[in-house]
Amino acid sequence: MLSYGIIIGLCILFCIILKIVMTEKLKEIAKFKKRDDLDSISKKLPNNTTICHQILKKLKNEKVKVIEKQDYGANLYVVYHNEIIITDKNEEYARLQTIAHECIHSTQSKKMLWFHFILSNISIIYYFVVLLLTIVGIVKTPMLQIAILLFLGFTHYAVRFFLEMDAMIRAEYLAKEYLAEDKNLKEEEKTKLIESYQKINKIGIPYTHYTYLLKLFIKIILYCIIAMIFVL
Repeated sequence: MLSYGIIIGLCILFCIILKIVMTEKLKEIAKFKKRDDLDSISKKLPNNTTICHQILKKLKNEKVKVIEKQDYGANLYVVYHNEIIITDKNEEYARLQTIAHECIHSTQSKKMLWFHFILSNISIIYYFVVLLLTIVGIVKTPMLQIAILLFLGFTHYAVRFFLEMDAMIRAEYLAKEYLAEDKNLKEEEKTKLIESYQKINKIGIPYTHYTYLLKLFIKIILYCIIAMIFVL
C-alpha cells in the first residue's frame, strides 16, 4: 500500500511542477487561440488544400494524398494511408505553419513513423487491457504493470519528442520560405505572420511535452488507485 502511495504522490508532485512551470505558457496560449487581425491576413492566402499541394511540391513529396474534410478537428498526416487530412477552415492564421508541419511529417523516416504509430496503439490497448484485468482480479503483480506502463509511456514520449520537434522547428522555416514566394500578401503582413509562427513554436514545443507527460502521470495515478482497490 505504501509503495503505491509513494508512486501516486510522486506523480501528483510531477503534475504540480509541470503546471507551475507551464503557468505563463498556458496564459500565452489563451492569447494566441484567436487573433482576428492575423486571421484576416491569412484569408488572403490560397485555401488549405492548395497550400498543402504547393508545400508538398516544394518538398518533392507529391505522392502523398491530400484529403479535405469539412469541420475536421485538425490537420493530420496518416502514415498507414500516406495521406494528409486537411480541414476546410481557411481563416485560421496558423494554418500555413500547421499544414507545413504535417507535410514535414510525410517526409520523415517511415520506419520511425510506423514505430510511433504501432507503439502508440500498443500503449493504449495495453493500458486498458491491464486496467480491466486488474479490476477483475486476474493481474496479481500491479507493480510490474506500472513498470511496463512507464517504460511504454516514456519510450513513446521519446519517439514522439523527436518527430514533433523536427516537424515544429522545420515548419517555421518552411512557412517563412513559402511566404517569401507569395504574391498575395504585403511584406508587413508576411512579417506579422512569421512573428506569430515564431511565438507559436516557443509556446507550442513546451506545451506538447507538458500535455503528454501530464496524461502519462494521470494514467499511472488512475492505475495505482485501481490496483489499491481491487488487488490489495
